[in-house]
Amino acid sequence: MTTPSISDSNIAVLLMDYRSADTDDLYAFLDSQPDIDLLGRVRLGQDDLETVRDLRPDVVIVRAGNSEFSGVETSSFVRMQMPEAKVVMVSATLSPDNLFLALGAGIHGYVLAEAGSQAVVNAVRAVPVGAVYLSSEVTDTLVADYTRRNRAGNTGNPFTRLSKREREVFRRLVNGETTANIALELALSPKTVETYRRRLMHKLGVTGVPALVRLAVKHGVATNI
Repeated sequence: MTTPSISDSNIAVLLMDYRSADTDDLYAFLDSQPDIDLLGRVRLGQDDLETVRDLRPDVVIVRAGNSEFSGVETSSFVRMQMPEAKVVMVSATLSPDNLFLALGAGIHGYVLAEAGSQAVVNAVRAVPVGAVYLSSEVTDTLVADYTRRNRAGNTGNPFTRLSKREREVFRRLVNGETTANIALELALSPKTVETYRRRLMHKLGVTGVPALVRLAVKHGVATNI
């Protein structure tokens, strides 16, 4: 694994994987981004995590192995070893339960592999500024899970307090979208979006998008509704 020269203004990224052949395209795409400094690729089980910790990455991408749970375990270990780094998990499969475990382990982004390399780059750019990034395929799964739970009579769900518009703003916030982008997509003014944001935060009794995600995990419901 080689270490390139690093620019202070760029995002330092470390790619962790079980099988290097699976990440050739992703590695090349990351390396081609002008605002990303790719520190290298770590093959789990072969490279010493304590050694790569000295590279001080801003973002660690964990590519799940044979199962989502193995990726969750690795992400949790990375969070313990490198608490200052943001963790983005890339998985070929998805179940709501394992997603909740991953969020509970403190990951900052979850991308389904089928979303492609651009979605991973979007996550890498979003999480350093405090956003929690979920690819659209992940949010679709979560919406379906929420609907199933709601139809089954799930009670005590604080998200039922939100209006339809507040839910839409909430979904986009969790997806890592900025206020300006939400305003553009919903044909609202940025001031109006901020009002919805403050209102839904107040209704749920939290501050910040990470707290919203943790609340969803606590209640066992989908984070996008």
